[in-house]
Parts: sequence; structure tokens; C-alpha cells
Amino acid sequence: MAQFKQNENIDLNATSFHIYTPQEPPKKAAQTRLVSERKSQDTAAAQTALRRAHEEHAARLGNALHGIKDAGFGSLAEFLVEMMHTTDQQHSAHISRTLGTHGQQLLEGICIRQPGITNS
Repeated sequence: MAQFKQNENIDLNATSFHIYTPQEPPKKAAQTRLVSERKSQDTAAAQTALRRAHEEHAARLGNALHGIKDAGFGSLAEFLVEMMHTTDQQHSAHISRTLGTHGQQLLEGICIRQPGITNS
């Protein structure tokens, strides 16, 4: 193990860190504090990651909605109506597959947002 000489210009007792060794393990209170600090850091990091994910999701939705308008549709509703009534075979097949796979989720979303529409 390397030996370090004490520098007379540095007061090692005044530093804010301590190197733990097997011969001198951390005290229980220090361990508890370190674990608590680590949990706080982990929680803060998780909250930051979740906030970023929400922001990215909102940005993607915004881009998609702007893309619909950029494609010449006046509104999301106009786009959806056109999509459901397309006569293009490839588009129609794609929409049919999507509805077959995700139709239940879409209906559940409509029920949550506008329950009166699906109850009539």
C-alpha cells in the first residue's frame, strides 16, 4: 500500500472527506448519512429523468400535431376523418392493421376523454 507524507501546508483534519479502510470502517451514523444522501441523489436523478421524458414526449406530440397542419390539414379532426375514409389501398390497409392491433386502446382513450361519445 502506498505511503503518503503529510504536507505541512495541508491540515488533513480540516478536509471534508475521509478515506475508509477495513481497519477503520465508517461509523454507523456516517453510513446512515451516506445512504440517505445517496437515496436523495437517486431520487433527484429519477425525478429529473422523468421530467425530461415528459418534456420529450410533449415535444414529439407537438411536432406530430404541427406536422399534420404542415401537411395541409386544418385540424387533427380533419386529418382523422380523412384517414378513416381514405380510398388509397395501402393507407387503408395500414389503418385497418393499426385499428386491429390498437383499436381497443384507442376506444379506451376516447372513453376516458369523452365518455358521452362512446355511450351513445
